[in-house]
Amino acid sequence: LELFKQLEFEQNLEERLNELDEMIADQEEVQEKTEEKSAPKEELSEEQESIADEMKEFEEAMKDMQDLNESLEEPNEMPDLQEKMDGALEDMDSAKEELNKSNEKKAGQEQQKAKEKMQEMRESLSSFQQQMAQDQQTENMEHMRQLLENIVELSKGQERVMEALKPIKGSD
Repeated sequence: LELFKQLEFEQNLEERLNELDEMIADQEEVQEKTEEKSAPKEELSEEQESIADEMKEFEEAMKDMQDLNESLEEPNEMPDLQEKMDGALEDMDSAKEELNKSNEKKAGQEQQKAKEKMQEMRESLSSFQQQMAQDQQTENMEHMRQLLENIVELSKGQERVMEALKPIKGSD
């Protein structure tokens, strides 16, 4: 059961990373449209709001993932992304407000800050994922070493039994 929980946690982590990638790409696209003034400000404002909604859903999913992590026998040390998530949401709200004021330059700057915070979150989660994989590999190597030691001990035990049985003849 514990292995299934750990697997579910790892899959959940992978999904969060994919969601962040999508949000970063969406934010970049909206930022480019804003800076190039290639779309109406209402449309850009709606797109910015949509990304903010995705971030709120991401935040909820991260809380669920934290709960799952805490239910593990040996919880992982997850990075604290709350400050970055809050900052990204604030920047997105500021960008939306600036778009509504027709201040595209300032909106673009706020969008850039939001994107950078999401990239930092991505880097933190990615590093965490790599550390988990490295820890798992170390644990697997330790288990393999223990198995090999047990096999050697078993083999030595077999040799002792064979030596003890040599003097006994088949007719005895």
